[in-house]
Amino acid sequence: MKNNLNFRTIGLAALCALAVSCGSKGGDPTPGGGGPLVSQIDIQSSNDYGSYTSNAIFSYDNQRRVVEVESSHSASGEDPWSGTTTYTYGTDNSITITDPDGQLVGILDAMGRVSLITYFDDTNVTVTYDANGYMQKVSTSGAVVLGPASFTWSGGNITQTQDAPTNNFINTITYTDKTYKGNLYLEYFTYVISSVGEIEMNFGDFGLLGYCGKPCANLPLKVTMLDREIDYSYTFNSDGTVKTITENDSDANSTTVTTFSYK
Repeated sequence: MKNNLNFRTIGLAALCALAVSCGSKGGDPTPGGGGPLVSQIDIQSSNDYGSYTSNAIFSYDNQRRVVEVESSHSASGEDPWSGTTTYTYGTDNSITITDPDGQLVGILDAMGRVSLITYFDDTNVTVTYDANGYMQKVSTSGAVVLGPASFTWSGGNITQTQDAPTNNFINTITYTDKTYKGNLYLEYFTYVISSVGEIEMNFGDFGLLGYCGKPCANLPLKVTMLDREIDYSYTFNSDGTVKTITENDSDANSTTVTTFSYK
């Protein structure tokens, strides 16, 4: 399934991917957060191999929930594509995400956090949380088995990620003193989450919309991975909302600028 909302799909960073919007420190896991609603995201990226542009336009219901995302993407040497992703909220604590490639269903726990995600190919994703409401572990079973990925928190931020307990793919993250004001959870727009590899593809949409527990407290400054470093800088609107994120990735000399528009 191509997750149009997910940052890997519409092109954020060198993964050619769209999803740590960080809210207030220690904030509750209310889906979507309480900040201004993001109406559009535009991404421009270039590296040693070419360039790409992506954009996503968000529609909401009267409860501030995302109901539709229209995405488009074009890259050097590739055919452009566009697609629509829809979000349906059931009365049984479920969220169904549908795009042209398939469908997945997330089940929320009593705290409004996604605990189980089922894909159309019978892949199941389990998300667990610690006693403080922070996402702790993500694993898959069924058709595709990945992980488990684990997350270490300190001071209200994810400071370390690990693909699996038995490997050495441990990544560390440092942060600015700035907080994020907006309804999306921006850690899913950076390598804070995607550094755990392909497993991120299985829950990124739910995290972006705020259904994966508490957000990080601050905006990330640097992600240090096994073979590269990724740095972040920001510009802000007068109300304190993030206007742009600039990502510089040592891999392939990649620079990505993501611009946010708000309702």
